[in-house]
Amino acid sequence: MPIPGKSMRRRSPPAFTMVELLVTIAIIGLLAGLLFPALSTVIERRRRVVCVNNLSQIAKATEMYAGENGGYAPNMSMATQGLLPYLQLKSVDDLNNTKHVFYCPSAQGKLVVTTGDPNTQAVPDAIYGGAYATMGGLQCYGYNVGLLPGYEVNNAWAPAGYPGVLRLSAVSDTSKVLWAMDGGGYWIYTLFPQNVAVQRHGKTDWGRGIGFNAAFADGHVEWIPWMKYETWYSTGYPKGDPYSWW
Repeated sequence: MPIPGKSMRRRSPPAFTMVELLVTIAIIGLLAGLLFPALSTVIERRRRVVCVNNLSQIAKATEMYAGENGGYAPNMSMATQGLLPYLQLKSVDDLNNTKHVFYCPSAQGKLVVTTGDPNTQAVPDAIYGGAYATMGGLQCYGYNVGLLPGYEVNNAWAPAGYPGVLRLSAVSDTSKVLWAMDGGGYWIYTLFPQNVAVQRHGKTDWGRGIGFNAAFADGHVEWIPWMKYETWYSTGYPKGDPYSWW
C-alpha cells in the first residue's frame, strides 16, 4: 500500500554488465561456429545428390541416342547438343541458366572457366570446380572424348592401344569405362585427364580436391576419390584397373 506523501519510483530492470554481454556474444559465436559447418555439409550433400541425378539422366539420354544412331555416342564436337532432345531441352539456348541438367549446383560461387574453347580449358582453372562457359551457357560435365565419333581423326592425340571409336555395345566392360563426369572442360581423356573438377564438391584442409561424380558407359553413377583417379592416370591408365577409357 502506498505511503501518503511519498512518490512511487519504478525500478528499472537490471542491465547487462559488459562481462555478461561479452560472454553472451562468445556463446553465440561458438554456436554459430558449430552450426555453420554442419549446415554447409548438409547443403553440399543435397547438391551432390542433384549432381548424381544429372549424370544419371545424361547417361540414360546417351543410351537412347546410341539406340537411334548405330550404337554410337554423340559426335565429338556436339555431344551436348546431340543429347538435348532426350532431356526435354529444345536448343542450347536452354543452357543459359543454372537450372538445367548439365549444370551442377555445387559449382555455384566457384570460378567459371571462360577461356573460350571448351576443348582446351586450362587445368588450373578446371580443378576449382566452377562451370565452364560454352555455347552461350554454363556446363559442368565433361565427356570421355575417346568414345566420341570424330576423335579418331586426331590420331596424334590417341594413346597407345586406342582401338578407335567403338559402339557403346562393343566396349569390353561398360561398368568400368568412364563416360560423363564432373568437369571443368568439355573433353576429359588422356590429353586432358585433369579436367575433372576435383574441388567442386569439397577439398581437404591442405587444398586438394576430394573427388568427383562420374557416369559410366553402362549408365551407373559413382563417386570417384581423387587419389584413386590420380593414381590410375599417373600410372598410364591401366585398362580396367580400376577404370578404363575404352
